Amino acid sequence: ENYLYVDKTKYIYELEKNKKLLYVRPRRFGKSLLTSMLSNYYDINEKENFERLFKGLEIYKKPTKDKNNYYVLNFNFSGISVQNERNLKELEEKFILVVQSGIKEFIKKYKFDIEIKENLDAANLLRYVMDEFKGLEKDNKIYILIDEYDHFANGILQGDAEEFKTILGNSGFVRAFYEVIKEYTGYGTIDRFYATGVMPLMLDSLTSGFNIAINISTNKRFVNMVGFSKEEVKNILDIFKIKNDKEDIYEVLEKNYDGYRFSVESEEKSFNSTLVIYYLNEYINEGNVPTNLIDMNLSASYEKIKNIVDLKNMNGQNYDLIEELVLTGKITGTLKDRLEITTDWDTNDFISLLFFNGYITIKEGGRQLEFRIPNSVSRSLYAEYLSKVKDLNGKIKIDVGEIQDAITDFGVNGNIEPVVKCVKDYLVLQSVRDKENFSEKELKFVFSLLLGFAREYNVYTEFPAEQGFADMYIEKVLGTYVKYNAIVELKYLTKKVAKKEKKEELVEQAKVQLKRYLKDKRLTK
Repeated sequence: ENYLYVDKTKYIYELEKNKKLLYVRPRRFGKSLLTSMLSNYYDINEKENFERLFKGLEIYKKPTKDKNNYYVLNFNFSGISVQNERNLKELEEKFILVVQSGIKEFIKKYKFDIEIKENLDAANLLRYVMDEFKGLEKDNKIYILIDEYDHFANGILQGDAEEFKTILGNSGFVRAFYEVIKEYTGYGTIDRFYATGVMPLMLDSLTSGFNIAINISTNKRFVNMVGFSKEEVKNILDIFKIKNDKEDIYEVLEKNYDGYRFSVESEEKSFNSTLVIYYLNEYINEGNVPTNLIDMNLSASYEKIKNIVDLKNMNGQNYDLIEELVLTGKITGTLKDRLEITTDWDTNDFISLLFFNGYITIKEGGRQLEFRIPNSVSRSLYAEYLSKVKDLNGKIKIDVGEIQDAITDFGVNGNIEPVVKCVKDYLVLQSVRDKENFSEKELKFVFSLLLGFAREYNVYTEFPAEQGFADMYIEKVLGTYVKYNAIVELKYLTKKVAKKEKKEELVEQAKVQLKRYLKDKRLTK
């Protein structure tokens, strides 16, 4: 129907080099579409449709030997939804229903003479069907494709690691299911396996019960197997004949939706494909840029970030890392490709969990990796999270509407006073305990937090300019209504030394510094 399709079939050549694969990416990067493509490529029933489906795509020029060579068994766990997601009995029942549905479709599609048994758990149902399939003595084998393999676990992410042990431990229904898959790959009944999802928390269970899968999530060859590369985005702009504004639009897309670096071995970055399409759909069909830079279907709720922070949050260290990230724009740590929720948990596990969910990404390699917030859209999500946490703790009520009005005034009129007033109001309402060790660092954090609500701006602290470091650079995002940037120099005085003469001296010192910073060509373009 003349829709856009970005060709990812070239990755089939690389995928076929291994038979059991696991691939995780954040939400809305196109994982399900890739799984659908693989299903249609390998399905023996789609042999007659190969030309209609794949003509014009990379794989059509030189198909692999395994094209249309499998009975494909699909499981999609995205449909699991229970009223109380922490009710493990109900969760298992829903899991069984998804497995039943996949198996029924499998039997119906290939017209197998297998009678389904309704009273079995997921593992035993799969074992029964595999035994029945073996009895049919077919020449072709099975390819299992699992989409959203971890979706059912999302509701359990509420700070209670013990519940994970219940379903992922030795007697858990999830592990039992994957042990059956492992068993029948050993028999040769199942020849290929591919699973995709978001949460790496399950990798411990999968690799214990299913220790034959290779995790390719951070492999440099698969960086842009989902999501869009720089070249793909530019090709899309050409396809839609965007010429006059091409460079400006690309810069907007890059600032807001790019920045995801998924491999230490490669500096190639990825765009969130859903957000790119959302923006271009608004621009092409409506003739203007979207007023909200994030698709509401993708907007991560406060609860999702909170659940990750609360999981094994010993002594509040997870929250401290989020504050550091908002203030400095970076944190350091080690990336783990397998998170073992049932063993000791440290800050590197938490950092890795943020990474796989797309809330941070790799900035610099090395023995200790440096991570950063991917883009301005992600930065605003952290601001929402931190403000809600303070609301819940009863410390302060942040009026988001007032902050956004203040930012609008600054962006349109160049008046930063309302923003400063919001910072003052915030500080007045802070508890005495919060003020005990207050310093310029905390002051920068408050500015960064409140400005984080503005998707029209990026905020950089300790910005290098003219042989110095500006405390803050508030940079407008291209394609939005705002007209003004700001360079800010903060001077913090304790009450003890805040005499009039000292204050005036520091203000004059700040003015001199600002004039020097403004000689930097990046700030005057």
